[in-house]
Amino acid sequence: MPLEALFTSPWWADFYSREVLELHAAAERDGNEVDISMSVVCQGATWAIVSLPCELFVEDASEIQRKSPFKHTVCNTLANGYNGYLPTLEAFTRSGGYETKLLSSSFLAPEAGGLVVSQAVLLLYRAHALATSRFG
Repeated sequence: MPLEALFTSPWWADFYSREVLELHAAAERDGNEVDISMSVVCQGATWAIVSLPCELFVEDASEIQRKSPFKHTVCNTLANGYNGYLPTLEAFTRSGGYETKLLSSSFLAPEAGGLVVSQAVLLLYRAHALATSRFG
C-alpha cells in the first residue's frame, strides 16, 4: 500500500487519533518540554563521537560533522534513550513522510532539530578545547 493511501485509510485515522490522545495525555502529565541527553567522546583533537537519543535526518548529521572542530566526527543516534525522529525544519514543509507526523515516534517541535544541532556543535567545541588544552 502506498504511504499516501495509508494516510487516508480508516486504519490510519484510528491509529492517529489514539496517538494524538496519548501524546496529549503525556503533555498534560509531563509538560511540553523534552529533555535530550547528549554526550561527546573524543580522542585528542583527532576524532569525536556525538551520542544523541534521536534519529537525526542526514542533513543535520552532516551539519554537525561539517561544523565540528575535530578532524573526524561521527553521530551516534538512538543512544542513551529515545526521543523519536528529529526531522529538519525543511522536512515539515513537504508532503508525505511519516517522520513529521505528530506520533509517539515523532513528537518534537519543528525547530528542535536546529536546537539539537547547535547544542551538539557547542559540546564538540567544548570537548575540543578541553582535549587540546590537556593533550596539546
